[in-house]
Formats: sequence, C-alpha cells, structure tokens
Amino acid sequence: MPLNGEFYDFLIKNEIQQFIRDHEYVDINTLLLNPPKLIQAWKKEIIAQLVARKKCKTKLPLWYQTPNIYYPPPLSVEQSSSAITAQYKGGLVGGSVLYDLTGGMGVDCMALATHFDTSCYVEQNKDLCHRFSVNQELLGPGNINIQHESAEEALAHIKTSDVIYLDPARRNVDHKKIFQFDDCTPNIKPLLSELRKKSQSIMIKASPMIDLSKGLRDLGSVAEIHIISVRNECKEIIFILNNESYTPPTLYCVNLDSLHPLLQGNFTEEKSLSIEYCIPKNIILDPNTSILKAGLFKTIGHHYGLSKIAINTHFYTSDKKLKDFPGRQFEVISSLNKKNIKKLLPARKANVITKNYPISAGELKSQWGLNDGGNYFILGFRNQENEAQCWLTKKID
Repeated sequence: MPLNGEFYDFLIKNEIQQFIRDHEYVDINTLLLNPPKLIQAWKKEIIAQLVARKKCKTKLPLWYQTPNIYYPPPLSVEQSSSAITAQYKGGLVGGSVLYDLTGGMGVDCMALATHFDTSCYVEQNKDLCHRFSVNQELLGPGNINIQHESAEEALAHIKTSDVIYLDPARRNVDHKKIFQFDDCTPNIKPLLSELRKKSQSIMIKASPMIDLSKGLRDLGSVAEIHIISVRNECKEIIFILNNESYTPPTLYCVNLDSLHPLLQGNFTEEKSLSIEYCIPKNIILDPNTSILKAGLFKTIGHHYGLSKIAINTHFYTSDKKLKDFPGRQFEVISSLNKKNIKKLLPARKANVITKNYPISAGELKSQWGLNDGGNYFILGFRNQENEAQCWLTKKID
C-alpha cells in the first residue's frame, strides 16, 4: 500500500526522531509559533507526532518506546484501546479467520490477530490504513491484510469468519462523545443480521457509559459481557455475540493492573438473590467499579458472605478482613459527627468518600474543614433507615 513517502522519510531521520524524543515536554503552542529550522517544512505534522507519542507513554508503552512509529493523529490515540485492555480482549477469542471492521489505530487488531491464522484490518480512512501498514511491521505480527473500505462494504463480501470485531466511532461531527449504538459509526443495529450470518462470534466494544440493559435490547442475544476497568476506572464494555441463544448473558467484571479477582454473574441470578442489610461491622468494603457498573450488588454480597449497608448504598460490611476481595477494604474506627470529630481527628486530615449521601465529598470536606490526605477515610452514606451517617475508617492495604 503506498505511503506518504516524503513525510515518512523525513520522520524517520535520526535527527527528527531525536527531536521528537527531546521535545516531549516542550510547550506545543510555543513550538508552533517558533519552530526550529529542522522541522519547519513539516512543523504541524511533526508536532502532531510529538503529541501523539506523549499520549502513548503510559497507554501504549511499546509504541512510545519503539523508533519510527508513524503515529495516528492525537485524537485517534485518545480513542484507542490501551495495551492492557487490548491484551485482555485478545485472550477472549481465537480461531482461523478474524475481521476487524473498524481498524482505526490498529491496537486491538494487532492484539487479536496473534490468536488467529488469518486476520484482516478494515478501515475507511485511507491515512489510518497507511500508518497501520507501517506500524504493524514494527509492532505486530506483520501479516495482517489491509482493506481500505467501510465496515459495510467489507461485510458485504465476507464469506465466513470465526470472529468479527467492531469498535464503532464514539465521536460526532463536532468531536463530542456519544455512546448509544444508534449514534455511533457504523451503526451496529442494521448490520446485526448480516454479521450473524457471516461470523461464528461477534465482538463489539462499547463505551463505559452505555447502559447494559439498553445495549442488550439493541443487540438481542448476547453470550458474554465483559466490564473492563483498569486501576478501578471503567474503560470499556465488550459484548460477545454468537449464533447460539444465551439468556441471560454471563457478566465478567475485571479490574486490570490490580490484584482484584474476577467476579462473574448474570442478571437472572442477581434478581433471585437476597442480602442482609445492617449497620457497619468491623470492616466496610467498597467493590470495584466494574462490579458496580454491572449492577451485581447482591451477587458480590452472596459470593463473599457480606451484609450490605442499605439497598441504595453500595458499601458492604463484614466482621473480618477478606483475603481476596475485588475492591477496597476499610477498618471501622468510630461513627463520626461534628461533636466528636475534633477529638477523633484533631489534624482535620482525611480522605472522604460519599455514596447515597445528601452532599458530595467536596461539600462535606468544606463543611468540616477537612484537608485531603493521610491514612484515614471518612465514609458518608445513608443507612437502611435512610439516615445520613459518617464513619471514620482506615484503609486496609
């Protein structure tokens, strides 16, 4: 596939690669207004490379460390999967033939392709195809077929595939974030019938903002939903569909780059379970964001033998610390109020977390004159009687 050879030849010159490394932390506006002679001919393009590389530092460390990468525009880097989430997805599927119908930057495609005999990257943006053709040689298996066309065009002539992967674009024409399948590009819903005919499994990446129930209504029969967090920040939702009927789908709640174990459940079981509500015992537990996003509020309690503070307060409690719990644990010291805070917390230094509480954590800190930091955590919530309470705790490492 032909490249913008003139610019790429310029980009991979030793002195240009060194310039990009040396100017990682330089003010971009200053560089645009007063670029050195070395990059004058391609100043905007080089600065875009510099910005994109910097965004890859923690998200895609191998890209950041590898010379001669032809970075996509910075917005593409922002929208791409991280290395850690791409690797997780790669472990979910495998087979003979893979089609990635929304290739983009190619991070997911390269991670998935290592588990297939034949892989095809499809992308309607010609420039992204150009850059991917360079980068897969530097970073990936190097044998991924590239098709410059839309997802709809590619789907029309696919004969059969083991897995089709789609990550619909979640920005509108004004570059504002969107997350409903109807609003994304491509719109998955009218393609579902053809996707099911052409592939044994369909993997769809969705925004962490998507409502899971709405997603299920849009997609129909779904086998698995993976709610993926990284360091307790929910990053993406993966729906896996196949040609068998699955009701309900299995939910997998993962928190990558942590020691948290995976929690598995489903909506039917969640509805059938019961849980005890009670005042805080010795330990208060706060499940990770994937579990809360999945709505497995009773499943987590049932699995670990926990009581819950209140039906709408997603803190849990136990007599003793748990060895392996997918979330944070806090040792209870005392209930807290304006009368005893001076005695219990004379330094007025503590971290504050509120759930189902009348005011925000920031407002509570302001009211009580608290500063962030230290080893203490104040947990604010409503109990089962709908009374607002605060408890002084210490985080258990």
